[in-house]
Amino acid sequence: MRTNELKQGASPKALDRQGLIHTPVGKVAVTTPANIGTLETKMGWAAGSWQDKLLQAADQSGNKDGKVTRAELDSYLSASPDLQFLTSTQLQKMSGDVAKSNKVAGFTGWQGKVAQAADANHDGQLTTAELNTFTAGVKGGTGKTAWMADQKAAALLSAVASQTNEADGLNSSGLKGNSLQHDYMHITEDETRHDPAIVSYVLTPQDIAENTNPQRANNFHADKSDPGTSTPSDYASSGFDQGHQRAAEDSVDDNAMNESFLMTNMAPQTPELNRMSWRVIETGVRQLVQATGAKATVNTGSLFVDANGKPLPDSQIQKIGKDGVAVPTYSFKTVLLEYPDGHKQAMAFVMPNKKDLPVKGDASMRQLIRGSMMPVSKLENMIAAQQGTPPGSVKLYPELTGSDAALKNAPPPAQMKIPNAKNYSFANFIWPQADSVTVGKMQGLHDLDDGPTLDLGTLAHPK
Repeated sequence: MRTNELKQGASPKALDRQGLIHTPVGKVAVTTPANIGTLETKMGWAAGSWQDKLLQAADQSGNKDGKVTRAELDSYLSASPDLQFLTSTQLQKMSGDVAKSNKVAGFTGWQGKVAQAADANHDGQLTTAELNTFTAGVKGGTGKTAWMADQKAAALLSAVASQTNEADGLNSSGLKGNSLQHDYMHITEDETRHDPAIVSYVLTPQDIAENTNPQRANNFHADKSDPGTSTPSDYASSGFDQGHQRAAEDSVDDNAMNESFLMTNMAPQTPELNRMSWRVIETGVRQLVQATGAKATVNTGSLFVDANGKPLPDSQIQKIGKDGVAVPTYSFKTVLLEYPDGHKQAMAFVMPNKKDLPVKGDASMRQLIRGSMMPVSKLENMIAAQQGTPPGSVKLYPELTGSDAALKNAPPPAQMKIPNAKNYSFANFIWPQADSVTVGKMQGLHDLDDGPTLDLGTLAHPK
C-alpha cells in the first residue's frame, strides 16, 4: 500500500467537492474567568504549588479578583512584572539584548529587574557571564525567580483555557475522549482503544536553546491520572514499539523527559515507522523550528482507517496486550508554525503504520514522508468520520479564525526555505534546498529527484 493512496495533495476545491472541508457557522465563545480556588481543586493543584504561585501572582498583577483567564496569565508571563517567573523566550531575549548593550540602566521593565538582579558586583555593567550565572540559578531553582519553559507555560495556559472557554492551540475541539492535563502536554485519551486520540504540545526555538539537555529516561510507566491507561507489559513480545506522541527529544528538562514516558503518550508503532521515518519527521520539525525561529504547536495521534481514509470496524483493528491496546493503521502529526514575522503555516503528516517501510534515509523514504502530507482540514474530517461525528466537527487548531482558518485548507508546502540548511540535515532531508540536491531539480511534492541522504543507523539501534 502506498501512502498516496490516501489521495493527499488534493486542492481545497477538490476536497470541498468531496465533502472533506466544511466549517459550520458557530456561536462566538464567551470567556468566563475561573475562580482560582475552584480551578485548583478541579485540576488537583495544591496550595503553594508552582501552579498556585503563578495563578496568584497573575491575579495580583491584574484584576485582583481571585479569578484568572488564559489571556491574563499570558499577559503576566510575557512581562513578569514581579520577576517570579521567567520563560525561555524571555531568557533568550535577555541574552540577545545583553550581547548588544550591557548597561544595566539601559534596560527597562522586566528586563531592568533582571539586569539589576543579575549584576552580581553592582557595577552597573551586566556581563554575559553574570547573566549566565543568574540564568543557571533560575533554572536550578536556587533563587526567588523560577524558570517557566515555554512548553510548560503553554500546557498551563491550555489547562486554564479549558475552564474559561477561551480558544487555545492545545485544546482541539470536537474530539471524543478523556482530557488529561499534564505539565508539558495535553492528552485526549481514547478510552475504548487505550490509545491517545491526540497529544498536543508547544515547541519553541527558545526552549530548544534553553533546554537542560535531559537524558533519555526509558522509564515507561502507567499514567495514574487515567483509569484506562495501558501498561508497558501490553507491548511485551507484541512486535510493536511504544511510540512516543510527544517526542522524548522535545523534552526541555528532566521532568518533561520523565513525563514523556507516560503510557498515555504512547501508541503501538512498528519499529520500521517509529525508529526510522517517524524519527525523521520528529527531528525534521524540531530542526525547522530551530532554523526558522518559528513556534510550533504540534498535535500527534492515531488513525484507524483503510487506504481510502474510511473508518475501520472494530473487528478489523488489531489489539495487543491484556488491555487490548488498539494498533493504529496510520500515525499522524500536525504542525502549526508561527514565524517571527507573524505569518503562519499549517501542515499534516499521515504515515502508514506497517513493517514494509523504507529503513534507509534515501529518496524512497523522502517520497514516503512527503507523500504522506495533506491539508490539516482533510485530516480533521478523517478524525471526525472515525469517531462518528460530522465533517467540520473536529478543529485541531480552534484559535485559527477569520482569514487564518484558511491555513488548514492549504496544500502542504512543496518547498521550505531553511536558513543554514546544512546544519539541519533532517529538515533538509524532507525539504531539500537547492544547493543540496545532487541531480535534477525539484518540481513539486511528488516529483522528486535525488537529494540529500541520512545515516539513520539500523533498526537494532534503540530509538
